[in-house]
Amino acid sequence: MRVPRAPIVSAIPQLSPSLYEALLRCRARAAWVAHGDRAAVPLAPKALLGTCFHAAVEQANLGRLSNLGREEQLEAARNIFDRRAQMIYAQAHPLLRAKFSSPEKLPYYNLYRERAAVEAADSAERITPTGDADTAGQPVQAAVEGRLVSRDGLIVGRPDLSTPLQKKS
Repeated sequence: MRVPRAPIVSAIPQLSPSLYEALLRCRARAAWVAHGDRAAVPLAPKALLGTCFHAAVEQANLGRLSNLGREEQLEAARNIFDRRAQMIYAQAHPLLRAKFSSPEKLPYYNLYRERAAVEAADSAERITPTGDADTAGQPVQAAVEGRLVSRDGLIVGRPDLSTPLQKKS
């Protein structure tokens, strides 16, 4: 593994939630996130697990778990989580892979996995309308919010996947 070139540090024009968290933890890490080669900095284990969590919930919001029973939804969400974890881990920084021999060895892996399964199953139930005979069993289309920018342009971010609010009749 080669030592990466140090980033050229300059003013940060916009602040994202990820960059803000990096600044809270370590200014040097924030400099790499803002100006350097992001691949040179190992991904935090929680970030990897958070990405897997969102992958499971996203599939539920897209209706992929809607026609299953509760136990089948939970198992399907666990499988989605595990597959995404394997994929991200295979591409993770070598130092992360050296420290943790498999994704299952990451701190709190099973906790994040179970939370993802429960949230995905709950999401699958929320997006399946049951009251209207015309729409029963059909998923409500999920929406990914676009990039949001504060009025002054200094704070930017993209919210997680969410389902649109349903209008009450």
